[in-house]
Amino acid sequence: MAAKIINWGVDYIRLTSRLPHDHNSFEQEFQRVLKQDRALGYKSRSGGAFGFWGTSTRHGMLAVKDDWRMLQVSGRLAKGMEDIAKVTQNCTRIDVQVTFRVEEGQVAQSIRDFYDAACDAPHTEGRGRKVKLIEENRKAQTVYVGSRASDYYLRIYDKFSESGDENYKNCVRVELEIKGKTSKGMWRKLAEEFAGEGYLLAVLYAYCLRIGIVLPPAPGGSTHEIYKPVPKKCVEATLAWMQRSVKPSVARVVNEYGWLLPLRILLEDVLTENELLTVEKSCAMIWGS
Repeated sequence: MAAKIINWGVDYIRLTSRLPHDHNSFEQEFQRVLKQDRALGYKSRSGGAFGFWGTSTRHGMLAVKDDWRMLQVSGRLAKGMEDIAKVTQNCTRIDVQVTFRVEEGQVAQSIRDFYDAACDAPHTEGRGRKVKLIEENRKAQTVYVGSRASDYYLRIYDKFSESGDENYKNCVRVELEIKGKTSKGMWRKLAEEFAGEGYLLAVLYAYCLRIGIVLPPAPGGSTHEIYKPVPKKCVEATLAWMQRSVKPSVARVVNEYGWLLPLRILLEDVLTENELLTVEKSCAMIWGS
């Protein structure tokens, strides 16, 4: 298959954080997106997602929930977003894509070839791989590999049909959606190692190879192993769950009843009565009764 890569990089990013310095960074990025969208004639409006509420425009959203902030950026304006990566941020979704032009009239056949390759590739982990083909007038339009609920979800489609942009005539786009623990871990890697957009592209290529799909040669030529989050130890996982789920509930109870009642409820089956009284007295000396 003769093909030429014409575009590649990050296509969507979703970040959350509760820290003020991240909020400032999110605001700066959103103002950049807002300015460029307004120049293109797009208007901003109120909007929300995932319990957050704020301002959205064609290619972005900045929203608030309690002390959390969420930033979403999509399309060409998401390119280069990995440069703001910080370990304090949660990245709940990254999309990375590669777009290539094939010979005249070969888009549908290229998509079908990818579909056949994904169907025929051996699968040794967990359940069988889900591969879905969408056709129009017997011409292959889109291929989906995986589940929307999984950390990796691949889309392959006719970019010209999807966008109507003449610049994408005879173009196929391959797009990998990365979510959950995987996207959070990869964002941390970007922040700690300054791995850059090339790392994300290499992961896309590695994932495609894993499911039997061979793409045109990648810019730079390198590939990485598929990223798998390192499982937390049991105690670490429990502490993370307490931080995420228990702490907000305790804070609400303390705000209404004070610290003594929740402390006793949490520790009364763990400590003896004498130990519990000692803890309470120590806390009272620090916090007051």
